[in-house]
Amino acid sequence: MDRDFIIFLLVGISIVNGIFSPAVFHIWAWSPAWYPSFLPFTMEISFYLASIICATLTLMASGVVAALFERVTRRKTTDEASLWVWFGAAAVLTLPATANFAGI
Repeated sequence: MDRDFIIFLLVGISIVNGIFSPAVFHIWAWSPAWYPSFLPFTMEISFYLASIICATLTLMASGVVAALFERVTRRKTTDEASLWVWFGAAAVLTLPATANFAGI
């Protein structure tokens, strides 16, 4: 499978987690700590930014798992197996969001 398609899936599942994750509300609750002071504080903008933060954290945390996989298996470059490990870790992090995504 093409590397670009796996990365597309990875970003897509991270976006789904960013939108539907229960952690978005916890990140949003801390918005006075991270919200930029030069923007007007509105609920829409702060929730949108909290969603982006959650999606970015999903990408970063699952990337750590993939990096550890590459380190343990002593790979020199990122190959397709590493990308699938990265996607699998992101999918595991997205499990709490699947209930909201499915409407359960």
